[in-house]
Amino acid sequence: MDYLADKVSTFDSDRFECPATDCPVLIEDILGIGLVESNPRIVAKNQKVVSEVFVEMAKYLRWCPGPDSSLAIRDRTHGALTGVNCSECHDTFCCACDQEWHDPLCCRLLKTWKQKAADDVATSAWLVQHSKPRPKCAMSIEKNASCGYEFCWIRLGTWRPHDLVRCSTYSVSEANKDASHESKALVERYMFHQDRFKAYQESLRLEQALKPQMHMKVEKMKALEMNRFEAETPRQAWETLLKCRRMLMWTFVFAYFLKNENEHVGHGSNRNYM
Repeated sequence: MDYLADKVSTFDSDRFECPATDCPVLIEDILGIGLVESNPRIVAKNQKVVSEVFVEMAKYLRWCPGPDSSLAIRDRTHGALTGVNCSECHDTFCCACDQEWHDPLCCRLLKTWKQKAADDVATSAWLVQHSKPRPKCAMSIEKNASCGYEFCWIRLGTWRPHDLVRCSTYSVSEANKDASHESKALVERYMFHQDRFKAYQESLRLEQALKPQMHMKVEKMKALEMNRFEAETPRQAWETLLKCRRMLMWTFVFAYFLKNENEHVGHGSNRNYM
């Protein structure tokens, strides 16, 4: 019995080998529970391990990814984009990718967006560590070698021979101008949608933090002997607000991946309502 209790409390396994040397026999789960049934903590841990193994091996079962949930769901969507609301933690997640619910964004674009955000964070961290802003224009520059090379910042050409008249009448080729404008437009487009995504994300976080207060409010209303509909109304309103906030948050990401002409028709015409 001590052997089984030690195995259950030490290892996250649903199988117990015979303690005899070189014996391949496995102890049946029912027998194991019977031998340690006097210790409720050991029995509960064993049942938890068995449940976890069962869910992980089952094709259409999965755990709710919410940090405050111990429930599993049965996925009947066969990988389709479907949001599931956990009845324990009240979080909504995607059955297809196990991430937070991201409608109307598909799972592929969600992965692309998160990768882009991670790349931007890494780029910003690198710039802070390896570059300094110029005193006059605050543009980030890197000094990685003292080669003594001098160049004209305006023309991006050699300093000598230096033609002041040419610099004063600065012009850029149409190809470079178009490329520069396009690059700037892409950055501005990304920042526009990212800023609004983060604003709704922060609002969603603050509203989710109201969960304990919402629970207390519902319990107080029940204590006043209100009917179930009246008592649950604040919770339902709160959950509806979270759904709307989450939808608006991911809508800006969805709009970022749209082509300009589609965005103008689909998202741009409704932007005032966001």
